[in-house]
Amino acid sequence: MSLRKERLERLFAEFLEGVQPRADLAALFRAAVVEVWRAKEADAVALRAARQRQVSDLEARRSKLVAALLDDKIDQETYEAEIRSVRTKLAELAENDIGDVTEADLEVDAVARFAEYVLVNLSRFWSGARPDQKQRLQTVFFPEGIDFSEEKFRTPVNGLIFNDLPNEAPEKPI
Repeated sequence: MSLRKERLERLFAEFLEGVQPRADLAALFRAAVVEVWRAKEADAVALRAARQRQVSDLEARRSKLVAALLDDKIDQETYEAEIRSVRTKLAELAENDIGDVTEADLEVDAVARFAEYVLVNLSRFWSGARPDQKQRLQTVFFPEGIDFSEEKFRTPVNGLIFNDLPNEAPEKPI
């Protein structure tokens, strides 16, 4: 079967229009993503604060150990054993450091709005995309590829965002 490129592109654009989510569902998806992101961000901030308290406590302990050694309240052997323990715990905390909130973390709203725009304008976005962008979009939205037979596009597996949507576009007159 031979199809002209223009017809094939039109059929694919119609397929994309058929599988893209409604604007209200995409908006709900965006809101849910932002809410989950904010919750995880709040958890990370709380974890960083807890770790900072642990570091402060360990540094205070280290200072007390030095003072105790200098005041002859503990012997050198006890000091070395205790200070080794403090250093080990500080190293473990430094190793597990989750870092600070980056500027990229603060841009989650903009990224979520862009993703929503792409979802509800998938066909239009596809039409204006470069070949490398199309390949990435296809990988994200249709991870196992797209089949074409009987002048219809189908996909065996949709990307996660499309899991509740049909695997083929609804019938449209051509």
